[in-house]
Amino acid sequence: QPYSLVSSIAKNLQYYPAEEVLAAPVKLPVIDTAAATRMLSCLTVDGVRVELVAKRFADECTSKDPWYGGQFQRRPLKEQWLSAWASAGERTTEGIASEGLRFPRPNVFVPTDLSLRHRPDVAGSSDRQPSELQDIKQHSYFMSKAFHLQDDRFLQPKAYAAFRFHTPSVAQDARSYIRSLVWCSCIMEELNEFSYDASAAGLGYQFGANPSGLELSVAGFNDKLPLLLQAVARKISDGSISEKTFAIVKDRYERGLRNRALKQRPCDLAARKIRELQYSLSIPVEEQLEALMKLSMSDIDGENRRLLGECHVEGLLTGNIDAKNALTVANILESEFKSLTPREPKEMPWRAEASLPPGRTLWRVSGTNPEEVNNCVRLELQLPLGLEESACTSMFVRVLSPRFFEELRTKQQLGYIVQMTWSEGEGFLTISCTVQTEFPPDFVRGRIDAWFEKYLAWAAEELDEDEFVRQRAGLVSNLAEAPKNLQEEFGRFWGEITRQSYDFNRRMHKQKAVEDTDLQAFRRFLHDRIKTAPRLYIQVQSISSVQGRAPPEDAEMPMEPDRVWHGAEDVQTFRSGAHWVTLDQTRDSSAKVPTARL
Repeated sequence: QPYSLVSSIAKNLQYYPAEEVLAAPVKLPVIDTAAATRMLSCLTVDGVRVELVAKRFADECTSKDPWYGGQFQRRPLKEQWLSAWASAGERTTEGIASEGLRFPRPNVFVPTDLSLRHRPDVAGSSDRQPSELQDIKQHSYFMSKAFHLQDDRFLQPKAYAAFRFHTPSVAQDARSYIRSLVWCSCIMEELNEFSYDASAAGLGYQFGANPSGLELSVAGFNDKLPLLLQAVARKISDGSISEKTFAIVKDRYERGLRNRALKQRPCDLAARKIRELQYSLSIPVEEQLEALMKLSMSDIDGENRRLLGECHVEGLLTGNIDAKNALTVANILESEFKSLTPREPKEMPWRAEASLPPGRTLWRVSGTNPEEVNNCVRLELQLPLGLEESACTSMFVRVLSPRFFEELRTKQQLGYIVQMTWSEGEGFLTISCTVQTEFPPDFVRGRIDAWFEKYLAWAAEELDEDEFVRQRAGLVSNLAEAPKNLQEEFGRFWGEITRQSYDFNRRMHKQKAVEDTDLQAFRRFLHDRIKTAPRLYIQVQSISSVQGRAPPEDAEMPMEPDRVWHGAEDVQTFRSGAHWVTLDQTRDSSAKVPTARL
């Protein structure tokens, strides 16, 4: 990437002559055997330093570093260690092997074929997109949909393959969800035997759970990519894990969930709470932690059959791979998972987003970290999901987010974290305004409201044509930008599959919608959508004993909200009676709400 390349060159200019600055870090201009010999002569037992890091050494580490207070202890190496290491060079190969030491085995993942696959059609099409593999649809008992696009742009011997297993078994409740997360992480931990060889050979893999199912991906040089996928899929199909692996993963999750539950920044806590409020498949972190503490090794026995026995599978394969090879790769899953007898689920995971109440809703939440002195105010404006609305929302944030930062961060100095963003959810577009602050939340909420009143009037009356056209051209330019590499291109297409929308030309359609948006249409959007949008304010109040900053004496009180939520009961009441909107607008959005989890 240009940014990292420039930074690397600037740094290397301090160490190498300008004419060698590109090659010097990776190529020796002259082989200096004497210098190499001197360096190798330093690799002796006398120069060995050993660093041990483990909880069980806490009582032995009596010194502290002067910067962060980290505990440590320096001590000489044991003589028996030094003697054993020194005599190792005198042993025979057979003697060393008897102690479990050996030379590395050949790396089976190293590619031997780096040729580019022949592509029969015309290369370089600007609107190219993946096409569905019809043979999969007609003959596979396992794969529901698979899409393929052979690369003709980046011309590298690499490929990406990813598979989404949509299953309702993951997020039935907190216990099901944490079982899924832990089991997938255990599988990844057990696959470490492949990780080094795969990484050294330019390959990688990922396997994990999310609320709507599981996701498996492999990427890298296409020659041995099928071999890696087969090894990973075979381990998943087997599903067995060791007690040691389970203990490692459970400990890791416990530490991570405790940090999220008790030490999140106020701005991150606010974002998480809103997600847990509005998303149908959300599982609160506190419930995940409670379920984890009750989880035992026996609870995840047979997890592979529970999760993969009933699932809807969709895949995407792109890069240096033709349609025939794409089918071969996809069929690897079918072969390896055959013993699990997978079938289509009776119902898909219900992915939906709750419609906010009309008017203004204030949700008061207490912080979780006594050492955190900051509060947070986050405002969510909920808008209908549509192409024209998406174009106008992008323009709104592009034009006004710098002014939001300048006014509330630079001029009023309400806090260090001040931002306006937008997102596209399961059923709505959302504009989010966040201020993390030491000032009282009610005061900051009033400042946000005052900013909106001022700048909505400015955009409706004073934003001129030249500025609007300039901003629109910048947004169009961003949307028209081609992917920089195969990974970025794959990511754009994969997002459409995980959403199950399959609009692979989404960026092009949105670009056209932005180009067709004029200043008058933008102002109608402000009047018809922004001014009437439901507003949810979530205020995180610090529980620290340290006094925050006082507002000015003449500070105005914010407008009274239409409703105020305080505890879990208010939130449960909202979720149980909310109107839910799905990604697929043709599905019944008034279906029964999932079990309230807040």
